[in-house]
Amino acid sequence: MSQTLGGKIGMLFRMTLHDIVDKALHGNPIVTLNEYLRDHQEAYDQMEEDVAATGGNLKTARRKVQEYTDYISQLNDEIQVILTNADPTDDYKANNKATELVGQEELLENQKRVLDSAEKTYKAVSDTRDKLQGRIISLKNQIALLKAIKSEADVKNMSADILIKSANILSSGSVSVESLAETIRARRDQADARLEMAMEKVNSSGGDNLVQSKADAKLAEIRSRLGIKDEASGSSTTSLDMTPDELQKIAAGS
Repeated sequence: MSQTLGGKIGMLFRMTLHDIVDKALHGNPIVTLNEYLRDHQEAYDQMEEDVAATGGNLKTARRKVQEYTDYISQLNDEIQVILTNADPTDDYKANNKATELVGQEELLENQKRVLDSAEKTYKAVSDTRDKLQGRIISLKNQIALLKAIKSEADVKNMSADILIKSANILSSGSVSVESLAETIRARRDQADARLEMAMEKVNSSGGDNLVQSKADAKLAEIRSRLGIKDEASGSSTTSLDMTPDELQKIAAGS
């Protein structure tokens, strides 16, 4: 993982989804959330390349471990054949095979360490990519919700403005234009207040933990309907944020 990508991901995950929404509410929420969404999507695209690269390294490491293992098995078989055949005069050949066997076993142990490192790196990168994907889904959902709420408020505001103008034009002396306008303005203010309250509700909803809890509940519902036992029941909810240890792994892999 490049230093630039590692730093960017670390920066994104140092802010929880709750922090991101809270910051958005202090400005233009939809614009601000869209900016964070773009940052997450750019990081995700780069992470996809890293997942592919580390996956390739993992496959290579596994293949080499298998090659060493197969060759060591072959050498053991050859040594056994030499030592158990009817001709004791060729036992010296087993010495050379044994020397090669020792070298191959050392190479195998080293390659196993390489494989272990490759597996940990691949898992760390894959987990980060998956958490980025979860955050992207959550941000998209929150942006869509705010857009829908804002659209409703905008329609109400527009209707209120039109009604106020119409009342001014059509009003007779027996109708209080000011009273009608005040009523419509009050309704418009209610729409604005509803938008503000909805945004605060998004911010106070528990962020990614609530999103994940809802996702877990939905999966449990589907498993129950299909008659599938949930082997992971009772496990802790997965967060879409990164722990300090995970951030440290990302930094180490940079």
